[in-house]
Amino acid sequence: MKNLIMLTLLIFGMQAQAATASVILKSVTFVGFAPPSVAGKYTTQILSNGSVELIDNKDKKTVMLKLSAAATKNLINKIKSIKVEELQGEDGPGCMDAPLKMIIANINGQDVTLKSTMNCIEKSMSSAYEVNEIMDSTESLASRLK
Repeated sequence: MKNLIMLTLLIFGMQAQAATASVILKSVTFVGFAPPSVAGKYTTQILSNGSVELIDNKDKKTVMLKLSAAATKNLINKIKSIKVEELQGEDGPGCMDAPLKMIIANINGQDVTLKSTMNCIEKSMSSAYEVNEIMDSTESLASRLK
């Protein structure tokens, strides 16, 4: 009975933690020029509790991995240190059928786009370079674990 009570408390504790965790960083990809089964919105997001979730184009959410508490705290500090500025990048010839991709951070309660790739043209905040690299690497790793 004691083990059952402990297990129940653990499960409720995990559910409460998941319910209170907020998105601190996410990568959102919109695929339009594709068959209906593939087209749609795909999201990889890092939560404040360190969970890394993938959300597919059918809104199916899967927790792929969990960052350590130290890594999560380090990422939050890096996000807080970003100097919000306009996205910068070269304009040039684009393409019309490529997916749109954005990296978005929650900075002081606001969603701020750190990097955007639209029509094959990438623009980003120079002050967010390291956070963008972390998100790109995390998204790549999480997608390989599927």
